[in-house]
Amino acid sequence: MLLYYWTIIKTKGAFIYNDIIKTYEFVHIRNKIKTINVTTDKRDLFLHIKLNPEKECCPFCNIANYVINEYVKSKITHSITITRKTYIIFYRRRYKCKTCNKTFYENDPFTDHKFRLSKLTIMNILDYLKDFNHSFTGAARYFNTSVNTVINLFDHYVKAERNKLPKVLCIDEVHIKSNIKYPYACVLFDFHNSKIVDVLKTRRKEYLIRYFERFSISELDNVEYVVMDLWAPYKDVVRRFMPKAKIVADAFHVVTNINRILDKKRIQVMNYYLKLENENLNYSNDFGYLLKKFSWMIRHNKKNIKGRYLWIYKYKFSVYSFDLLEHLLSSNKELKEIYDLKHIYQDFNSYSNIETAEERLLDLIDRFRNHNIVEIREYGKTLNHWNKEIINSFTKYDGVRYSNGRLESTNRNIKTIIRNAFGVTNFERFRARVMYSINKNVSLNLRK
Repeated sequence: MLLYYWTIIKTKGAFIYNDIIKTYEFVHIRNKIKTINVTTDKRDLFLHIKLNPEKECCPFCNIANYVINEYVKSKITHSITITRKTYIIFYRRRYKCKTCNKTFYENDPFTDHKFRLSKLTIMNILDYLKDFNHSFTGAARYFNTSVNTVINLFDHYVKAERNKLPKVLCIDEVHIKSNIKYPYACVLFDFHNSKIVDVLKTRRKEYLIRYFERFSISELDNVEYVVMDLWAPYKDVVRRFMPKAKIVADAFHVVTNINRILDKKRIQVMNYYLKLENENLNYSNDFGYLLKKFSWMIRHNKKNIKGRYLWIYKYKFSVYSFDLLEHLLSSNKELKEIYDLKHIYQDFNSYSNIETAEERLLDLIDRFRNHNIVEIREYGKTLNHWNKEIINSFTKYDGVRYSNGRLESTNRNIKTIIRNAFGVTNFERFRARVMYSINKNVSLNLRK
């Protein structure tokens, strides 16, 4: 049952008319509005609008000789407030041409004729989707429309073109979905401007070759540095298409490799002790429990561990943090060796510069490749294979080393988009959403 009904005309109830115009954002067409009839029930509000007649020409014969044939009601979602659902009921004149006997409609200032949403609602939805924390489902619920409408609207208006290759290009992958042909998408990133250049369907070498084949030589030669993880296909493709660019091995990924070796050894030692049948377990020999409970101490850089007492819940007493660390490392000789080598490399990574890195790295490679632990020897081979790229990683710009750190931060936002969407089903739409939400300045396709 309708609770309210009133008619607002410009010359009568001027204050109410002005309030309605401002509240529902019709200021830009206020001179076109003839009357507004407002009806409301417990949930929805309806703005019944008629426009002032304007002299128009028949689109078929281009002659202004017509009569009003009828008024056709158009229901348009006008979601500018979350307090209640709002609709425009547009009484649109349908004219009949006296000359050619055909019918046509008066101009519609509220919609773009493709969606039953007001132009303001469309812009609000698109602005809402700029936030990578928001989903299509959330936009549909918030702006009183269907998910399919939001998706179709996004596909229609957002046309994300790739950006030009920058002087410093970062390349990394992001996991989008398991059990599909291409589980990893490849992200190209502008280091200086912190913007995504493009998002590619896969990081596979053959796909990257086909992608970069479309670039002009001048654009490829503009790239001076390319930052990447230790994924060999990236290096091969860059050497082929950007021979003038210096390749930079991302320092984080180099350190991550030895961290994986260390953690793998910790798990191996932990499982060994957990499988032992020992009825006389105590703090001094219960390494299975301790390596599991305090695994973070092995993984952390020793310099980041604070000197404090840690409570051992199982044995109901506290141990000083550095004493506990030494006790954990005493559980296995190889674990201790890998731990020390990890910190040797981290010190090299933290305190070297472009002038000293080459000599120090060669010493490390020789030490690692001749080590008695197989995994360390393999790591030494990796360092040797990427030695030039690791040295290049000490290149700085405004005191900051070239790395994929900014891209890794962006990848976290991309993963938020994936998580909120419950996966990726349409890659092109996913790519457009990432470009639109991360870069912010993606232009909209506003052509009708």
